[in-house]
Amino acid sequence: MPGTPETENLRLVPHAPEHLRALIRGPELYEAASGMTPATGLRDFIVSPDVSLEWLAALASASEPDPWRYGFAVLHRTSGMVIGSAGFAGAPDAKNMVEIAYGNGGGPSANRLRASRSARPDRVCAHPSESESLYPDPGEMRFSPRG
Repeated sequence: MPGTPETENLRLVPHAPEHLRALIRGPELYEAASGMTPATGLRDFIVSPDVSLEWLAALASASEPDPWRYGFAVLHRTSGMVIGSAGFAGAPDAKNMVEIAYGNGGGPSANRLRASRSARPDRVCAHPSESESLYPDPGEMRFSPRG
């Protein structure tokens, strides 16, 4: 996924594995490794029991950013602070569909990712829990890639 997806207020920066490993160890280590200031609470999700051991094991040996697997830091353009994470459950499947992965922060703008020139999903799906909601209605959402 070349390029850096962005909106008027947000810039999505692909997470480098070494930055995520630093975030697990502590926010100050994340800032030292990435050069980006984490918002309070950014670390909470990645150290929670909601993160799979399989994902953590893959992260431990990863050496390159992989936006489809490790997602993005949601950088607030005005403050320069990382306010959350956004990503997908994996690369586009055989039907050229991606699933939004639920993480923390960033709000709806973080999920308005522009399809890249090399990987253009035709559909985005989401499977929110009963306590989560999406606008428009949950389920498949069709969009037209730009660029």
